[in-house]
Amino acid sequence: TMARIPPWTNKNNKSKGGLSLRGMHAVEPAFCVKLSSVANIGHGLFAAKNFFASNFIRLGPYGTQQIAEDVFKTMTDEQSSYVITLKKSGTILNNDPNNGGNIMGYINHSNDKTKQNCEFVEEVDKCAVYVWTTKNVTKGTEFFTNYGSNYTFEQKK
Repeated sequence: TMARIPPWTNKNNKSKGGLSLRGMHAVEPAFCVKLSSVANIGHGLFAAKNFFASNFIRLGPYGTQQIAEDVFKTMTDEQSSYVITLKKSGTILNNDPNNGGNIMGYINHSNDKTKQNCEFVEEVDKCAVYVWTTKNVTKGTEFFTNYGSNYTFEQKK
């Protein structure tokens, strides 16, 4: 039998458009990346299957590249838009899906609690952040989370 190929890869199991498969262990197509349902913010991550919150399914790691604080301080706003800092360890992770990160970087922010369906959870022993569903997510639904009180977004016109 032929193994299912995740939707973000090509037939040779290589990433499309610079998307990295590091840290992703999908057996079946679980996600797809397409234009966000929110106008003018680019792409979003969508469910390609149903996810249930009763188990708090771990979607995958957020952030695959550790960066030093001095490097972070020199990054432009655009370069740092995929950066997350772990609260407990202070580790800084970068997850730009267009530059070696994985598709979890396509999860967008929403202040609307009814849209939020996943959250970042720090796993201190692994020095990592994972994304967990917080409620049932049906196939075709975009993933949203709240980036936190330090997050600000200014839409450029």
